[in-house]
Amino acid sequence: MVTTDIIVQAMNSVANESQLEELEEVEEAARQQPEENTEAIGEITEEAEETLARNPVEILPSEETAAEQDAEEEKDERDVAEVVEQVVTTRSGRNVVRPSRFMQVTKVSKEDWKTEAWNIAINAELKMLFKDFKALRCIRRAEIKARTKILKSHMFIAEKYLANGEFDKMKARLVADGRDQDAAMYPDRSSPAVAIHSVFTVLGLASGKPWRIVVKIDTKGAFVQTPMKGEPVYMRVDPRISRVVIEMFQKLKEMLELDGCLYTLHLKAMYGCVQASALWYALIRSFLEELDYECSPTDRCVFRKRVGGRIFVLLLYVDDILAQVDEEKAERLPKHLMRKFGEVQFEVGSKLSYLGMQIDIRDGGTVVHMSFYVKKLLEKVSVKGQSSPGNHNSIIVDEYAQ
Repeated sequence: MVTTDIIVQAMNSVANESQLEELEEVEEAARQQPEENTEAIGEITEEAEETLARNPVEILPSEETAAEQDAEEEKDERDVAEVVEQVVTTRSGRNVVRPSRFMQVTKVSKEDWKTEAWNIAINAELKMLFKDFKALRCIRRAEIKARTKILKSHMFIAEKYLANGEFDKMKARLVADGRDQDAAMYPDRSSPAVAIHSVFTVLGLASGKPWRIVVKIDTKGAFVQTPMKGEPVYMRVDPRISRVVIEMFQKLKEMLELDGCLYTLHLKAMYGCVQASALWYALIRSFLEELDYECSPTDRCVFRKRVGGRIFVLLLYVDDILAQVDEEKAERLPKHLMRKFGEVQFEVGSKLSYLGMQIDIRDGGTVVHMSFYVKKLLEKVSVKGQSSPGNHNSIIVDEYAQ
């Protein structure tokens, strides 16, 4: 599954580049001032140096050609599989390298959109935002109060695969750069995700329920169906994306500003906003509770409902739901969700792909593996297959040992 977590990782990978560009603009503006403002120029430069010290970025050598810079940028943006390492300080004060994460997401290049599939995915995303769910409303730049923070936007492309390695779809996502938001204004912005031990527990229990029906449900555009709350949030749409929006919706041409951008007000919780996931969780939880599902006190993403002698369970991971129900509920639950959220994709069966795991529910137990994911990781680091020194008898547990 390639969703918000992966997109946030990709946004962080281009953060240093954005910081450098902003600092260069400030220094360039300072150089263009008259000589009598040299003192102010010095203050601006000092401020830029302090910012660089807090957020170090890689400065390319001045003799590097523009073509070389473009080639390097293109390489970074098109690297679909990316390993990110980060040094963090533990509570004991030791510096350790955070475990690497494998990402499959691409930030759309300014020059090349690569394939026709990208265009189709981007058009579908913009149609959903500006027409289907009306998540964004174009406004005049002059309508935004002075000193109001306007978020930047990024378009990301993800090639989504099922856990068994089969290609699923090409997905585009227009993301607001929530790093520019004041997090202090949103103290209650965290959103839970189902714990992995909860997933395994429910899958284990499912194998012993002869009446069980396991359903995987995916809500289309979950966040952008969630009403935005709190202070108004504004976003500037990239010039190239703005041109595509105008081609799709000619009436918005008059809203185009002199800088070539469209300016929008968030009517729904856009991906990337710091409060978006919390707003979505509150919405979906309220809806499930209306259907008489009870939120677990030990895992807020596990919802239970008792009907007679049967207990139905729903697992929530952002907008992906895995449900263990009976045949009757398997028919009703998707209908309830479609009435609330419109288009909902659901899959029923004993073999499912969920959270990157291939799940095979059998009467004697449940098998879970991530063979495709492991294979891609090994390809990235050029590790060839080796026989394991262990076998199924390597670890024997004596349940009666004292």
